[in-house]
Amino acid sequence: MTSQNAQNETANSSNWHKEIMQNLTLLPQSLLESKELKQFLSQLDKKLRNTESDKDLAEHSLRIVEIEKRELERKIAATNEKFDLASQASQAGIWEWMGTTGQISWDDQMFRIYGIENKDLYSDLSKSFFDFVIPEDKANLRNSFSSISIVSNIFNTEFRICRESDQAIRNLELTALIRFDLRSTPVRMVGVCVDVTEKKITEAERLQFVNNLINYNKDLEDFAFVVSHRLRSHTSKFQTAISVLTNVASIEKLRDIIIEEVNKEAKMMDETLRDLAKVLSLRSENHIFESIPLKSFVKTVVDSFTSTDCEFLLKINKDLNILGICNYLSSIFNELIQNAIKFQRESEKLIISIIAKENANEIEIIFSDNGIGIDMEKNEAKLFGLYRKFNLNIEGKGIGLHIVKKQMDIMNGKVRIQSEPQVGTTISLLFPKYKT
Repeated sequence: MTSQNAQNETANSSNWHKEIMQNLTLLPQSLLESKELKQFLSQLDKKLRNTESDKDLAEHSLRIVEIEKRELERKIAATNEKFDLASQASQAGIWEWMGTTGQISWDDQMFRIYGIENKDLYSDLSKSFFDFVIPEDKANLRNSFSSISIVSNIFNTEFRICRESDQAIRNLELTALIRFDLRSTPVRMVGVCVDVTEKKITEAERLQFVNNLINYNKDLEDFAFVVSHRLRSHTSKFQTAISVLTNVASIEKLRDIIIEEVNKEAKMMDETLRDLAKVLSLRSENHIFESIPLKSFVKTVVDSFTSTDCEFLLKINKDLNILGICNYLSSIFNELIQNAIKFQRESEKLIISIIAKENANEIEIIFSDNGIGIDMEKNEAKLFGLYRKFNLNIEGKGIGLHIVKKQMDIMNGKVRIQSEPQVGTTISLLFPKYKT
């Protein structure tokens, strides 16, 4: 009963009481003094007092309810304010999905994450949610939602969006609590969405730092190998020559031979030092990255080998570009082609295949030949080592693949090698894709 209703009822009761009392004055005195009438009037007066008391109780109860309502609203507002502040501080957006309607609702932070300034333009968030996802991630995201089962009531996935405000690619992580009905069908999801782009960048930088440390340590091992083997070999021969020269009796007879050997070792030591300087210079050079059209680039390189007795098979999309360092890429192509020519089989005509293709996240260039191949079981661990040769019967320094690996590292690429003796070798160069 509302306060107004209580007041109306009391007013009606009071008017009715006054009307009865006015009509009683018209009754005979004997009837007015009767016991029955007095009992009736007493009960009527008691009822009116109870009605007034009920009215006071009702009004008091309503006041308590109103006070409790205002206090509850104040607490809810305070809780919402704290929740909003916590959401902004953590940069986490709150979202909800209702299975019965398929509707999705976002808080303000979700719109900020997506870079949406005018949220009134996006009434159907279930559609907008996927519209901002980059094409490469849409299928995986839909599969993540489709694979939800009652086995777990926690949902977690990552995907990338193109933010509306600046068209920047952002990495988002989605986590939600799932509610299922009795038929194990998801009916509601409530969760958070966090922009983890900076976290991803930091993690990538950390991994790059770790990889650099590993590579530096490997370089130290390679240099230690060079110093302990090649340079020590040269100095040992110098010492032997000096020892012979100190023997006066043998000077005249062996002088020309000794001078020739010393000169030869000096040249070899100079080449070794130049090779080391070349490897070290890779890190100190200024690297200029540019977009390189692969089809015309490969044709230019291949044309420089027209005088060789080998056949080239090329399969490259004319629109395929990579972001790299032009002189490094030229050095790599020349090294791989020269290796194929150097290590070809005498019984067969050399065929070199160069294929370039675009994968999901990278561009792959595949070199294949039908040469003598490499025994991977014996040599896989030292493929990219410094001065590591796989065929001692063929002239070479064993430094080419080492430089190829270093140059690919600088261009943020990867090298993979598959080979089989007397079958051939396949070398894959993997370059990351960049938005142009």
